[in-house]
Amino acid sequence: MKHNSMTIHNLISSKTDSALLIIRSTVGLSFLIHGMLKVLHFQNATDFFGGLGLSSWWLLLVLSIEIVGGILFLAGLFVEWVGIAFAIIMIVATMLASIIHGISGGLEINLILLFSAIAISLSGPGVYTIGYFFGRKIVLE
Repeated sequence: MKHNSMTIHNLISSKTDSALLIIRSTVGLSFLIHGMLKVLHFQNATDFFGGLGLSSWWLLLVLSIEIVGGILFLAGLFVEWVGIAFAIIMIVATMLASIIHGISGGLEINLILLFSAIAISLSGPGVYTIGYFFGRKIVLE
């Protein structure tokens, strides 16, 4: 009779992969929602970016990264590169918010997204990804 036993290594790996899925999904969904809000309220977003002295080209770039990157992050694809793009967006957003509003409430959300994106970029997506679901690891090198 064969026993299904879980080794300590498998248990730790399973918990780590589950944690990566939760963090990756939270970050991916957050960016996806912010990108979609920019699309739904495009004129307001255009006015906001214009008020910062940024052209609508920057708005299109940011919302594209947020939407496409959010979907890729949720799927666990190319997270190393998407995480870097998210980190750059959050660094700029945090700096602009600090310049405009000073250090105030809400800054912690920017920092959580920034460091979570960096952590996923460094660690990789874990095993719960679209690539692993279809039996292969998909990476961009």
